[in-house]
Amino acid sequence: MPKPKEVFDNPESFWDFLTSSSDSVFEGQYFDRKEACMPNPDGRVSKRGLDKFREHVKESISAFANENKEGGLLVLGIASDGTIKGINHLSEEQINSLTNFDTLLIHHGAVAKIFDCQDENDEAKKICLIYVPYEQRNFCEIPGDSHEAYRRQGSQNILIDDTHRERIKREKNIVDFENTYCCPYDPVDLDKEVLDEFRRVFLKDAGFEYSDEEMLRQAGAIIRDGSGLAFTNAGFLFFALNPQSLMSWSYIRLLRFETGIEQAERGLPTFEKKFTGSITRQIRNIRTFFRESGFFKTYQKRNPVGGFVEEPEYPHIAIDEAIVNAVAHRDYVMRFPIECEAYKDAFLSIIQEEFNNEIMMFLKNFRSII
Repeated sequence: MPKPKEVFDNPESFWDFLTSSSDSVFEGQYFDRKEACMPNPDGRVSKRGLDKFREHVKESISAFANENKEGGLLVLGIASDGTIKGINHLSEEQINSLTNFDTLLIHHGAVAKIFDCQDENDEAKKICLIYVPYEQRNFCEIPGDSHEAYRRQGSQNILIDDTHRERIKREKNIVDFENTYCCPYDPVDLDKEVLDEFRRVFLKDAGFEYSDEEMLRQAGAIIRDGSGLAFTNAGFLFFALNPQSLMSWSYIRLLRFETGIEQAERGLPTFEKKFTGSITRQIRNIRTFFRESGFFKTYQKRNPVGGFVEEPEYPHIAIDEAIVNAVAHRDYVMRFPIECEAYKDAFLSIIQEEFNNEIMMFLKNFRSII
């Protein structure tokens, strides 16, 4: 039996295996293949059919990554009898929706490639090969509150229950993302202003002084790593001057659209701005921007007791809560920024959600000064 990576790297050398006349020969613990969405009589693939097929792709990738130390290979475009059906009937957008794995899963290293081949009638076809390496330190999961993940058992993808989840956590030595090792600690990386403000709040009732390193260790921002110190993920996001150096997606992206939120076609944004730095500095900077830029409109309203008063387009506290909650609750494993979208009739903070206890702890200690 070949290894999944060997077949992925050189499919032409294993063509007889890929086109085996029965799934019982090909499919198993390390291999899976599927015909890629039967088209309708008009040659198109329905959205419902594509969505259902995408679920199988997600389940297989999760199962291979969680269970197989040799990884796994998923092949799209070959039927159960070995016939080359191809993926030519799928549009580029549909193929991207199946292979843009970062939007489908967290904690994975899956890679895809399109392979040109010919069917039994010598017609040109394309198939898609997806190699999934073993995830050594995490669960490969489908995003969401349920933390849905799968394991491979023979040719089946089995939903991981609590018993198997605990077993896999022990085997992989899994800890929460926020408390996990991020990178070696270097004082040069610290945002000194944020550190000093945090010290004032965190140690306000302490009867003695902590060094920077001891305070950060007590707060859970750094941990001992061998003979040295290392940032945790939460500590690096909160205290590093430039966390985007390692987590390029950890920023706030502000967009404005000149449409209502319910309009089907919103067009390109008429304004876009990124807010980077430590997550606390991002909150401060976007707050200052809203206060000074006139991004939101201000209306004059007649005061019942005389004169006029100014009324903002949206209550400042509501906008502030939306952004702070997004920073605290987003899942920093997902490689997407927080997107704040302003429409003519709404303001949204869009996140991949995951409750982050460490981030919340830091923000709670820091809330009086951000």
